[in-house]
Amino acid sequence: MFHLNPEDAIRAIAGISRTLKRGAPFLFTSGNVDGLHAKESKMNGVTFRYFSYSAESYRRILGDHGFTLADVHADSGNNTYYLAKKN
Repeated sequence: MFHLNPEDAIRAIAGISRTLKRGAPFLFTSGNVDGLHAKESKMNGVTFRYFSYSAESYRRILGDHGFTLADVHADSGNNTYYLAKKN
């Protein structure tokens, strides 16, 4: 999700919600801050942009699209995982 701009991330969540059955899990990674301005980095000559919402913003956005945020986990590499369930 973190490579999608904010509007596309919300559209992706809406589309996934339409696809999943009730009770289905939805796991994704993203940042954990409201970073609506792109951060950029390069890998192998390709520019990547990073956007993010905070856990509370994801909770609201997911709720707006029929999900409940079940868990947020950060690993030792500072990657944040979000687990939502389709209502």
